[in-house]
Amino acid sequence: MKEKKNFNNFALGAAAGFIIPPVAVYLFYAVQGFNMTFEGFLRYIFEYHVAAKVLSVALVANLAVFYLFLHGKRYKSVRGVIAMTFLYAIAAIIYMFVL
Repeated sequence: MKEKKNFNNFALGAAAGFIIPPVAVYLFYAVQGFNMTFEGFLRYIFEYHVAAKVLSVALVANLAVFYLFLHGKRYKSVRGVIAMTFLYAIAAIIYMFVL
């Protein structure tokens, strides 16, 4: 009998936690319908020093993945999502206060 994959590993959670925030930023751009290219949008958020704020809001999208794994009792995957969320948060703090 074949064993079902349970998607309970740190690497999967880390990959999901790493990929979801940039996708959320792109979806924000696409839904808002800005009159500029995505490249122009990225240039705008860095030029006006709002990148850390945009990234912080994008990290909220990780909550959906976090709760999905948590509800499925995939605790190793939850750890991966949390680890990537912390890394993104540290990057946002460094960007806000150092750069």
